[in-house]
Order: sequence, then C-alpha cells, then structure tokens
Amino acid sequence: MPGNRRQMTSLERLSTALRSGVPDRVPVVLVSSLHGAKELGIAVPEYFSRAENVAEGQLRFVERVGHDNVDAFFYFGLEAQAFGAEILFHDGEPPDVGAPILPNPAAIDNLQAPDPRRASSLREVLRATEMLADKARGRWLVVGRALGPCSLPIMLMGLESWLDLLLFGDEARRQRLLQITSQFSVAWAKALLAAGADIIALVEPMASATMLTREQATKLVLPVVGQAVRDINGPVIFWSLGAIQPVADLIRSLGVQAVSTDPGDDLREVKRIAAGRMAVLGGLNDLGMLSWTLRDAEEKVREAIQVAAPGGGFILSHQYEIPAKVSFDVLVSVVDAAKKWGRYTDEKSQRQAR
Repeated sequence: MPGNRRQMTSLERLSTALRSGVPDRVPVVLVSSLHGAKELGIAVPEYFSRAENVAEGQLRFVERVGHDNVDAFFYFGLEAQAFGAEILFHDGEPPDVGAPILPNPAAIDNLQAPDPRRASSLREVLRATEMLADKARGRWLVVGRALGPCSLPIMLMGLESWLDLLLFGDEARRQRLLQITSQFSVAWAKALLAAGADIIALVEPMASATMLTREQATKLVLPVVGQAVRDINGPVIFWSLGAIQPVADLIRSLGVQAVSTDPGDDLREVKRIAAGRMAVLGGLNDLGMLSWTLRDAEEKVREAIQVAAPGGGFILSHQYEIPAKVSFDVLVSVVDAAKKWGRYTDEKSQRQAR
C-alpha cells in the first residue's frame, strides 16, 4: 500500500475496515459505559438516568482517548427491564438484573413482547443514540447494541433454567420464547438504527463455543440468529461474548459484516476463516487491562496488529465491557499504539508483519 495514504476520519477508517478493506491504519473500537460516568464525575445510577448524561459522557470519553467509535450502550439488563425485570445498581460497577421474571417455563405462556420504543428505560437509550448521531456526524461511527434473541432469555429466566429449556425442555415453550425474544430483538435493533446508529452489535453469547457445542449451536441457535440478522435488514456485528473460533465459519454464513473474538481465540485463524467475507474485531483482553502498564498496552496492541492487520478487515477491540478501574492512560496508550503500529505502508511490510 502506498506510504502517503490520506489520513481518514474515524468514521471513514472504521467503515472501511468493516467492509473488509484496508484503511489508513487499524481502527480501534472501545466499549465502556462506566468511563463516561467517570468523565462526568457522577454516580452510576445518576449517569444512566438521563440520555444527556450518557451522550455527554461518551463524547468526552472518545475525545480524551481517541478511539474510532461512539456507543450509546447503557448496560446489559435494559432489555429485561423492558419486560418488567428489576435492575440492581452497585457502586462503580455495571448494574445487574434482579430475580428472573420467568421463574418457571410455564410463565412463558403469558409472556408478551413489549414495544422497545415505548419502554421508558429504552427510550433514554434511543434519545442518547439520537444525540450521539447528531454530534458524531462525519466524525465517528455510532454503534447500537441489542441483546440477541437466544441470549435475552438468560436475562429473563436465568442461565441454568434457560439452558435446561433450550437443551432438554418443552419444545413448544422454547419456540414460543424464542419467537417473542426474536420479535423484540429485531424491533429494538431497528429502533436503534432509526435513531441514528450506523451499525448494530448483536450480542449473542449463546452462539459462542463457550456456551454450546458446535452441533448444538448449529441446530438450536444459529438458525434463529440468522433469521434475526435478515429481519434487521441492516449492518450487523456479531458480538459473541465468548469463544468464536470453533464456529467462525458458521458465523460467516449469517450475512454479518464483522465478528468479535475472545482473547482465547487464535486471532490469525479467525482472520483466515473470515477470508474477506467479514471483518474481525479483537486482540485486546479487557480484564487483562486491569494490570497492564503503558508498555504492556503498546506490546499487546503491536502483537495483535502483527497477527491480524495484514490484508485489512481488522479492528482492534475487545469482548466485554472495559472495567471502570482501567485507567484512561492505559486506553490512550492502546490508541496511540494503534496509530504507531497499525499503519499500512507497502506490500513488503505487510508480508514482514505476518
């Protein structure tokens, strides 16, 4: 690639990589709602109580750190809250979902999918998305996050109960639940796109190899997820929150633009499987960041870029939410290292990086 490549905006850089192209340098996607609260210096419940807080916090976050996305993500559990679940707040930590609203499979019989546009908690997310889309126009790519139809039941009935129903339980109730969660997840993703999100991160840990075998995922989960992707009818990142390498070839056939990877995945192998048909996100361990020095951050970034950047279609990112205790200095070091090591120069240097 020519050495005098024009410097792109963050929006151009990330959009190019998501098309499996070669941008001016490797883009960086960071997800941390709590760093926005830190920027504003307010408590977590207050931060999430108003769309204005989240939008302002995320804009300050991206201005300070310099990554390539803005994200209206609040916290996991909001979708369950729209169904009636209680949210429990903790000091300095992401909120949790309270007791499952589906205490037993029989409760599914009376479950109805709420309209995500009418749920008060989700309306704040849509407002924040609109604000970010307005402020980010032409500068950053706006990511909207929707919990996938096969993982939303975890929030509604608990992981153990959902696994039991999915693998061994009443098929009619399982199908009814997935029909409801699919309806909701698709409607929520579409609402986020309509509010100004450029792409949807469909968060679906149940399709990862961490949760199910390849055979189970193929039979029970991926057909449902594939239909949801088609129904969303917009750009989607498959965000697995788990190991993806054993099923990456199956994800490739879903029609998504990109797939996230787990720190335990072989990044080089997932990139090979993606083969220009979808971009690959990964290379950073968000929990590992808690103990990183600035030098560690640069070295981890350099190693990931060396493995996955050649040929384009790679986005430096992570799987989970970055813990609030990770310092801003470490995150700035990550972005600075991507600027230093992630530039494409010529074919010779790309071959040397392999």
